[in-house]
Amino acid sequence: VMVCSAYSFEVLVIGREIFGLGIGFGSSTIPLYISETASTELRGGLVTLFVLGFSVGIFVGSLAAGAVSGNDEGWRWLYISMIPITVLVLLGFVLLPESPRWLYQQGEHVDAFMAFKMMRSNRRVAYKEIKHLIKSELKKGMQKVGENSPEDIKVNAGIINRSSTTSNRQSGGIHAH
Repeated sequence: VMVCSAYSFEVLVIGREIFGLGIGFGSSTIPLYISETASTELRGGLVTLFVLGFSVGIFVGSLAAGAVSGNDEGWRWLYISMIPITVLVLLGFVLLPESPRWLYQQGEHVDAFMAFKMMRSNRRVAYKEIKHLIKSELKKGMQKVGENSPEDIKVNAGIINRSSTTSNRQSGGIHAH
C-alpha cells in the first residue's frame, strides 16, 4: 500500500525496503514451517511446490512489468495487484497453527499434540507423530550427555500431563486410542 501510494522517492524506497523484507522473511519461513509441520512423505514435495510457485510468480511478475512498461503509472498497478495475495498470505500466517515441533521444544507438550491433531487425519496419527518427536528428543538428550543411545527407546502410551506445559487449551493427559 505504501508503494502504491508513494508520491515521493523516499516513500517509494522505504516501501520497497519493507516489501523486500516481507518477501525475504516469507521465502525463508514458509519452507521452515513446511519442514516442521508436514509429514515426511509430503515435506519435499511441498517445499518444491513452494519454490516452483515462487519462481513462476517472479516470471509472471516480470512479464507483467514488461507489459506495463510503457505506462507511467503501470508500476503502481503491479503493486496494487499484489495486495489481495499479500492479504491471503497474512491470513495464512495468522490462521495456521504454530509448529508442533517448536511448541514441543518450548515445553508446550499438550499444545504440540493439539497442533499435530489439527494437522493430521486422526488422533492416532497425531499421537504417532508426538511419540516420534519424544523419541527423537530423548535420543538427542542422551547424545548430549554422552550416554549410549539405545536403539529401542520405549515411549509408552503414557500421559503428558498439565504439569509438563503451561497450556490452557486442554487439561488432563494425552492418551492413544
